[in-house]
Amino acid sequence: RMVNKHKEYLVRVEATPCWEFDTPVVSSITGGVDEGYTVEATAVKELGEESGYIIADVDLKKLGTCYGAKSCDTIYSLFTCDLTNVKKTEPLKVETKLEESSYCKWIPVEDICDIKDPLVHVMFTRMQKY
Repeated sequence: RMVNKHKEYLVRVEATPCWEFDTPVVSSITGGVDEGYTVEATAVKELGEESGYIIADVDLKKLGTCYGAKSCDTIYSLFTCDLTNVKKTEPLKVETKLEESSYCKWIPVEDICDIKDPLVHVMFTRMQKY
């Protein structure tokens, strides 16, 4: 989103067992594709559930796909969208114990370098086209 002519990026702060089980870390907003959902519908659903921002499939800009790491066979579909004029609603209630301490926050571009999640860096690099 744009705030006072500066871009801010929405990230997720959550306990991530593979990195820091007891300490929330900054990461990307993610979710698995449930049966009956498209990848785009899943992205819209997860954004709404985790952040409270409700958008439509047509608001998404595709950033392509990537692997989490060269030793990982999971393929991630990446998207971005402009939330500058999107009103925030309440995120959905938490589903798991780990999600109780999770939240989304806006960060300036200079904070991206400190994030450990490789998906954030891939998405940020690809967003430079927009």
